[in-house]
Amino acid sequence: MILVTGGCGFIGARFVLHWLAGEPVPLYGGGFAVRDWLHVDDHVAALVAVLEHAAPGQSYHVAGHQTMTRLASIERPVEAFRVETRDRPGHDRRQAMDDSKVRSRTGAPRASLRVLLLGGHGRLGSAIAARFGPQSRALADGRIELLAPARRELALDPKAPAEAATRWYARWRPDVVVNCIALSDVDRCAREPVSAAQLNAALPAALARAAARSGARLIHFSTDYVFDGALRRPYREDDAPGPLSVYGATKLDGERAIADAGCRHWIFRISWLYGAAQSNLSAMLLEPASAGRTIRLASDRLGAPNPVQLLAQEVTDCVARDVLPGAAPPLAPSGLYHLSCHGATSWYDFGVAFVREAIRTGRLAAARAPKLEGFAEATLARPAQRPAYSALDPSRYESSFGRVMPHWEAAIATALGRQ
Repeated sequence: MILVTGGCGFIGARFVLHWLAGEPVPLYGGGFAVRDWLHVDDHVAALVAVLEHAAPGQSYHVAGHQTMTRLASIERPVEAFRVETRDRPGHDRRQAMDDSKVRSRTGAPRASLRVLLLGGHGRLGSAIAARFGPQSRALADGRIELLAPARRELALDPKAPAEAATRWYARWRPDVVVNCIALSDVDRCAREPVSAAQLNAALPAALARAAARSGARLIHFSTDYVFDGALRRPYREDDAPGPLSVYGATKLDGERAIADAGCRHWIFRISWLYGAAQSNLSAMLLEPASAGRTIRLASDRLGAPNPVQLLAQEVTDCVARDVLPGAAPPLAPSGLYHLSCHGATSWYDFGVAFVREAIRTGRLAAARAPKLEGFAEATLARPAQRPAYSALDPSRYESSFGRVMPHWEAAIATALGRQ
């Protein structure tokens, strides 16, 4: 006996017939009941595998691992023909089955996971897009469909984030949204607090509300600047925030809005990014124009540097785990996680370690290395205050996602190998 969750083979034809006839499409309960959709090819493959390999007298669940609302599953072909129908008494609002027994024999479903990457041309976004490139196992075999619209396609009006989020979800119908859009220039946020609030708080809130309606998962990035720096140990997720800047305050508002929306979400706090092709410290240390030049780096502020390549690898692996066979452990629950290397250092000590490793690996000739000089950043008159200590403790992330994050110094080799 095989138990199958509701799939296209059970209701798809009915909806299509209504659509082709130009008739209203009935949506029980407004279409918000969540189901697990299964591709017919995977259904057949599971039937064959069970017939060939299953033990007599056993029951198996066949699932698609593509949970979404009934509305989301049919809106693409019948968007213009829908009318709400009163729900049937006793109709479950959510149904899904544990198919681990049959999944161990047939592998994961071939159905595609549609990932919408917002802000895919910034430092972190471009690294995530590159990681989801042709070399990606999940992308190559069709399990993941990456959508990374350009800025002109997004046509974001910061004053109307709700309209933008609704339009994006309607156009691209994502299963997962990775949001890398933010106003991350800390001093600019101090000068432009309204813009900071629009992009760092209002937009994530709108994305979260849209995700809650569609059943999509939202992956969002926050910052170590939500803390005041008073501690002298790496911050944990349950440590009380106390932002010192408009940037930190608006990012914290965005976190809270996502949690309040009730959507499936992962919020990753990250810190001290480097390793992009341009506009960051590591690129400046390696560029030929810096040969013999004196570069001054802050020595009085401590945090955990993180190469964007490493963070992109972590994020894409977490997303791909939902569609790759044999992936473990199960998906982590919705919540807030610190995605960071271990340890803490200053930008000056990081620069010294980075140059040393670049020389050792042949990426930089010793004779052409820049000269580094430390200085007290606190003496600068800057619009926004930074926390004196903001290293993040990744222990919750490691235990929840089954990952092991490196020490910040060991991660330099990763950045140099991929920069």
